[in-house]
Amino acid sequence: MECNSFVNNSTFEIYGNSDEKIIRGDALEILKTIPDESVDLIFVDPPYNIGKNFAGRKDKWKTDDEYLSWCYQWIDLCILKLKQNGSLNSAKLCKRLRMGLLDKFWIL
Repeated sequence: MECNSFVNNSTFEIYGNSDEKIIRGDALEILKTIPDESVDLIFVDPPYNIGKNFAGRKDKWKTDDEYLSWCYQWIDLCILKLKQNGSLNSAKLCKRLRMGLLDKFWIL
């Protein structure tokens, strides 16, 4: 993808052109700004709740239930934003998240 534009503010970055965009930032903030049923593909690489340090921010929630609740928030927003024939792809989802998605998606 040729990058014809780049927007950077304190919470997210957008790379792309009028047809294609990559948006990097907090999913819960960004997804709320995108029109419903307007996205062909969402690729996610969520934190895995294992305590990894990302530039001073630890990837660890107090409980597994808090982590899953956060995950279901962004997953539900993703579903709203996808076109009817859109796809949600992930680098990896834990078993509990995959199980929670079975009633919402076909999982390949």
